[in-house]
Amino acid sequence: LPPKSFTPMSFHLLTKKIFSGFKRIMDTISFKAKFVNNSIVQARKPNGRYGEKEVSLVKLCHNKADQNSLQDASIKWKAGYLESILIDYFQPTHRKITIYALTEQEGNFKKLQPEKILGLIDVKEDEKYYKIHYLQTRPDCIRSKRNKPFKGIGASLMKSIITLKQDKNIYLNSVKEAIDFYKKFKFEVVQDDIEEPLMLLRKTVR
Repeated sequence: LPPKSFTPMSFHLLTKKIFSGFKRIMDTISFKAKFVNNSIVQARKPNGRYGEKEVSLVKLCHNKADQNSLQDASIKWKAGYLESILIDYFQPTHRKITIYALTEQEGNFKKLQPEKILGLIDVKEDEKYYKIHYLQTRPDCIRSKRNKPFKGIGASLMKSIITLKQDKNIYLNSVKEAIDFYKKFKFEVVQDDIEEPLMLLRKTVR
């Protein structure tokens, strides 16, 4: 039995204090993808024309919910299409790698909906630079597809990463067919004697 001085009211206050402390601890732990900012893509309208659509850029966390969402997206997309990003996500050095997703989803990122993911970008941070490992858009939205439901997904992801990563140079390896795409974002070829030329976006760090 509780001591005589332990009244129902003091028990209520103690319970409330414990719950409040537990909530503060839980609030510091991420169980969901983290919203970063809004971005713009082009969405196809019923008349066949394209218009601006606001979408969300989120940062994937290393938890069961985001893990399941990424795996489900891989199943819904082409077989093996997200394989390289999945490998980076699950490898032991994943803490140096950040994966961002562009999604039609507007909220409730506790459950990232795989069918609403439009594209993913995989960025590794080194001591002196960033390197974009992979950039993937949903298979039905790739450049070669006609009448695709969305356009500008890759460009939107690139603009977001360039804005977010202002403190270091950014490197990437590009297939030769995509060099002109990256040049639009002021990347330059610094090594072209390899199968996938190395490109660099120089940052002036103040």
